[in-house]
Amino acid sequence: MERPLRPRLPHVLLQSPDQQVQLALEPNEPEPRDSWWRITSPGRHDRRWQASFGANTPVEFVGAFTDNLTGPAVQRSGRT
Repeated sequence: MERPLRPRLPHVLLQSPDQQVQLALEPNEPEPRDSWWRITSPGRHDRRWQASFGANTPVEFVGAFTDNLTGPAVQRSGRT
């Protein structure tokens, strides 16, 4: 019996121009709750961090997250 063809899933690795942030898209089948999107900062050991998002995370949310990382710094006032 022949196996049905499955669509190929993308695997993407992007890096910011300053090489401070990396975004990896590595979807897994069949478990959509696994991390599909990984965003990391490969900086010094004491400053490394990672954020992960699953298949059900809206791509607009992932985009807003990365835009805030790479966009200009926002100055906040001390007022409440």
